[in-house]
Amino acid sequence: MNMMSYNSNNSSGGGGGYGHGGGEDMNVKPAWLERLMAETFFGGCGVHQNQRKNEKNIFCLHCCLSICPHCLSSHRPHPLLQGN
Repeated sequence: MNMMSYNSNNSSGGGGGYGHGGGEDMNVKPAWLERLMAETFFGGCGVHQNQRKNEKNIFCLHCCLSICPHCLSSHRPHPLLQGN
């Protein structure tokens, strides 16, 4: 899956090991990586099933789940990846 960063305004490095600190072991997988790889994208969002453009094409690194554009408001402060 080709992903691009959607939101990187959270520079604290928290929420699952996606920060790049000086003492981190580069062989350790971030906590969110397995969830990202197992997630199904571009399906309809169950919460917004009656709205247009409800495809889940965004992954919230903090919550470890895929979301649609209508879900963004509750995930704005979180680091996000968007499929393209």
